[in-house]
Amino acid sequence: MPGNYAHRHEIMFSQIEELKALWKGSTVRRLNGNNTEIDVKIFPRPIQAEIPIWITSAGNTETFKKAGKIGAKILTHLLGQRIEDLEKNIAIYKQSLKESGYPSQDAKVALMLHTYIGSDLDKVKSEVKEPFKFYLKSSISLINNLAKSLNIKIEKIDERDENELLEIAFERYWQTSALLGTKESCEVIVHKLASIGVTEIACLIDFGIADEKVIEGLNYLNDLRKHLINPLQHLSLQIIKSQRYKLRLPI
Repeated sequence: MPGNYAHRHEIMFSQIEELKALWKGSTVRRLNGNNTEIDVKIFPRPIQAEIPIWITSAGNTETFKKAGKIGAKILTHLLGQRIEDLEKNIAIYKQSLKESGYPSQDAKVALMLHTYIGSDLDKVKSEVKEPFKFYLKSSISLINNLAKSLNIKIEKIDERDENELLEIAFERYWQTSALLGTKESCEVIVHKLASIGVTEIACLIDFGIADEKVIEGLNYLNDLRKHLINPLQHLSLQIIKSQRYKLRLPI
């Protein structure tokens, strides 16, 4: 649907409303194979009365606002926005929810963070640095977001500049915008995120670290989860992966 690209955001939100209506039992008009209009509905009917909708945002304030307007949940990350920016976006999201008639407890913000926890800070840093930088380098969109956040024009950088950008990016996110470190160092950022309204941390564990190290790190992550059960009952830690791991560790 290349013709939809210019208005993709408006179309997406319009289709979400259509999906909600279908979910509740309504019908929509569509052309069948004989070019005849017919009514289409979902069959069998869903068991859940309401379909949970999550909107993904890379930090665009308008997306947070629109998500609140339709009562949706938010999935976001810090590759292109700082924690201070996220705090402002969450406040706008909650205000939009309120203005649209949704209760404040409906506010759900899942934050995706690269995660690897060990017992020694220096050792963790040496193990995650190159995989993290390679992960960023492998995605043009992530590189663009990083360059934009640092006021660098991506079309003007060469390989040397790119390496410097990745080095800057790692040092920026190390211990401030990711769960990379020890249980003690990561606890600081978890408390900070909870205080600004993050309700769930989606832990991205599969970004290039050796399998055995990833598995070992899950033990430390679980220790952190258990340590935070009482003080942060409203926050949960979820494990996400690409292909290899399926674990769910809710608080």
